[in-house]
Amino acid sequence: MNRDPHNVQSGWLEVPFETLHIEESEVFQVHGLLVDNFFLLPLKVRLIAP
Repeated sequence: MNRDPHNVQSGWLEVPFETLHIEESEVFQVHGLLVDNFFLLPLKVRLIAP
């Protein structure tokens, strides 16, 4: 969440998929809580920008 109206923010999130026993070929769902939307993302590294 970016509460700064003058500067765009970004960040990285690393999820331990191997520890969670999730296959590399799977797709996972992310829920955007601020605007209540959903994204389906592959497990490869992704950049989610505003």
